[in-house]
This record gives sequence, C-alpha cells and structure tokens, in this order.
Amino acid sequence: MRPRTREFFGVGRRAIWPRSVRKVPDRPLNKALLSKAPQQSPRNKAMHKIVHITPRFAVTGALAPADLAVAAGLGFRAVLSNLPDGELPAAPDSTEERALAARAGLGFAHVPVRKGDIDLAALAEGVRAALGDLAPPVLAHCASGQRSALAWAVAAALDQPVDRVLAALAAAGFVLAPLRAELEGLATPGGPRSPLPAALALG
Repeated sequence: MRPRTREFFGVGRRAIWPRSVRKVPDRPLNKALLSKAPQQSPRNKAMHKIVHITPRFAVTGALAPADLAVAAGLGFRAVLSNLPDGELPAAPDSTEERALAARAGLGFAHVPVRKGDIDLAALAEGVRAALGDLAPPVLAHCASGQRSALAWAVAAALDQPVDRVLAALAAAGFVLAPLRAELEGLATPGGPRSPLPAALALG
C-alpha cells in the first residue's frame, strides 16, 4: 500500500498539520494553510523569505510575476512550483509561470501538491523526476513553502536515510518528525538509485 499522509492539512478524521507537523515562528505565511480568509495577492507583496533546506534547494511562498527575475538574480537556475493552478487566483498559473521562468533564463517544473490526503509515493516520484531535469540550485514554492518542504522530504527519503532528511528539515525550521514512519516506508527497495538529483543530495 502506498504511504499517505494521515489526513494532511486537516482533511478527514484527524488533522496533523500544523499541530504535530509544525514550522518555527517568523516564517512567512505561517498560518496561510489554516485560514479560509482570502489571502493577499502575491502581485502586491514583496517576495517571501527564502529558506534553504540544502545549498541546492530552497523553498518560499507564492511567487509574483516579478519574482522569477529576482530568483534568477539570486543565483537560482530553476523553479519547482508545487502550487496547484487556481488555488491562489492572483498568482500566475503554471503556464504563465513557465513562460516567466523561461524569460528569466530559469528551468521550470510543476508538481502540484493539493491540500488533503496526499499520495506520498506518487509525490516523491514526481518530485524526483522533476528535479532530475532541473539544474540546481532550485527554488520551490507553494502558497507558504510548507508543502514544498514536504515535497522535498518525500523525494529525498526515497534514497537517503530518513534521520538525515529530518535533520536537514529541522535545521531549516520544518518539523516533519511525525511523518517518520511514512518517510521510512518510501525507501527504494534494493537500495538507493542513481544518479541522485543534485537538489536532493544531502552531501
């Protein structure tokens, strides 16, 4: 059976985000996933804080059109969008964002992570495949950065020790320890595959 979150993001009989899977204070949009109130337009805000999980992979919140050029100027070579089209009506959809990324000289991939009962195995494979085609460093984003951190975690756990994956996340301010069993269940049978995408490598 494929691992799934236990009613992740509060869908179903028990919510574990962010009560058990929490994020340290002072991260941008820390409460964005908890509120049903309209969110501010990303077009009218400064770029969200960028949080590095590794030197070659970082996460942030929703990107405005101008943020793609900013990301390129900061040295990123690709963008991974985990934001489902239409979730934030004011944000660029994946087609527009791909065009903006190309204009800024960035690679681009879209692996949406919807709020709800997430298929972790499918997400892990999708993110691993996407990162295999993107040159690092990669900037990933969703609405707040939290689902992008989860996306990295499940892909990294396919081929690397879960203790090290959780430690890297904790150092960046993401506590996903309650998902340890699910992450351990994602390990590739027969050992790590190669090559490992650089954006997933822990060194």
